[in-house]
Amino acid sequence: MKLANLSEKRSKKKMKNKLLPLFLTAAVLAFSLPSIPAEAASQADGIVTYRAVLIGNTYSGTENELVGTKHSVDSMEDMIKTLKNPYTEVLKAMDGTKSDMQRAVNRVFSKADADDLTLFYYSGHAAVAEEESYTSEDYYDGALYFWNRKKAEGEYYATAELKDLFDRYNGKKALIIDSCGSGAFVQTQAVSGPESTDEGTHLIRTDAEAHGFLESMAEAFSEGSYVPEDEMLPIALSGEFRDSDYYLLCAANKGEYSYQVPVLIDGENYYGALMTIGLLEGTGYEFMKGWTESMPADTDMDERITLKEIYAYIPKVVKERLTKIYGYEQNSVCYPSNSRQVLFDNQEKEQIKPAPVFRLYNPNTADHFMTMNDNERYSLIFAGWSDEGAKFFCYPEGTEENAVYRLYNRSNGEHFYTLNAPERDALLKAGWSYEGIAWYSSDGKDTAPVYRLYDPNLGHHLFTTDIGEVTYLLISGWEYEGIAFFSSRDGNSQIR
Repeated sequence: MKLANLSEKRSKKKMKNKLLPLFLTAAVLAFSLPSIPAEAASQADGIVTYRAVLIGNTYSGTENELVGTKHSVDSMEDMIKTLKNPYTEVLKAMDGTKSDMQRAVNRVFSKADADDLTLFYYSGHAAVAEEESYTSEDYYDGALYFWNRKKAEGEYYATAELKDLFDRYNGKKALIIDSCGSGAFVQTQAVSGPESTDEGTHLIRTDAEAHGFLESMAEAFSEGSYVPEDEMLPIALSGEFRDSDYYLLCAANKGEYSYQVPVLIDGENYYGALMTIGLLEGTGYEFMKGWTESMPADTDMDERITLKEIYAYIPKVVKERLTKIYGYEQNSVCYPSNSRQVLFDNQEKEQIKPAPVFRLYNPNTADHFMTMNDNERYSLIFAGWSDEGAKFFCYPEGTEENAVYRLYNRSNGEHFYTLNAPERDALLKAGWSYEGIAWYSSDGKDTAPVYRLYDPNLGHHLFTTDIGEVTYLLISGWEYEGIAFFSSRDGNSQIR
């Protein structure tokens, strides 16, 4: 990245549930009434969760210092956190090393499932290989550049290495790379040479390979050897991120510079990365200030900004703030160019009303089953289960942190409900089947606790908001296991 030539929820309730005992050896009574069959386990949970890692490199104290990177990263962070449908987890890392970036990515991206979208934003320097150089320097084309202060040396993260890193994680991955030559992430280069372009071509993917190549070349030249004109040197072709799981917005073409430009705020110039300034402006967020009343990139007026929409808007800002004033060119790159993938959702959320959770009882097994689903409820009533009515109210939609998971034990026919993801995972390892999200716990001021109890004789659980029922079961030998999740107190007032 280059400078333009100018003077310068409320906190979550803490659950204290003990880990669910694994009742795989509990006595199982004969079933004369049907149990609910387990559905196929799925890695997805039906919830789209937005997360982000924001990386900024200022190279403070070096000749490569970028004064606008911090402003760019801070503005991006504020924008994605204050959307009406915000990114719920945002990790910002400034002036770290290559290893620091890897740890940040793993911490956030490892939490994603197939439904989620995780954003990687980078503002800083990157390598630009000379056009059609076809030398080992092409290995670094588009590579992100980090400054290791302890070692006082630079570190490159090549595009191929980055692809290997991000391929480890689930879900959709959006990469916004505001640096020079970032188009190399998706743009490939033509290769001239033998008739078969694959012949003699070695794709360098690691620093070790790059150094090994340089050493071998040095050794060859020291012996008076040379590279024949009809043989190609090892190169990295780039374009690694042309993959269906990826959505990319890059600041500049392969081999092209990107710029930081000044923005006049309250009589003082603040530098910022140009593409980032354009992106923010398109969403309706003014650089270093905050939200405005309009969203100029929102061409379909749905208050959601897609990759296609923001890609179409950014060139207008580049033309006005760079080309017209300084005569420089900068062309952003997008992949896929016509993608309708939503990156920034600023729609007002419709208020979701609580819905009843019904409890049913199997008189032959003394087992209880709970559901919001009318089809499940009536099919069991028809099969002979006793309908105990609505016991509490929860939400049919919600956030990942409020999801109540449903599991099924084939050994004793029990269904189990938990807000605790580690508890869910422990049961899956023990052989239980995952049946998805049953409902969502309340997390507002209208909460009422749903208590969890356990019958050590039959290995069954019961969930209730009724203190009287809790007291009766404790006297009868049941064990109290704490608060399982929270129901809506407003909804509970509808129970008669």
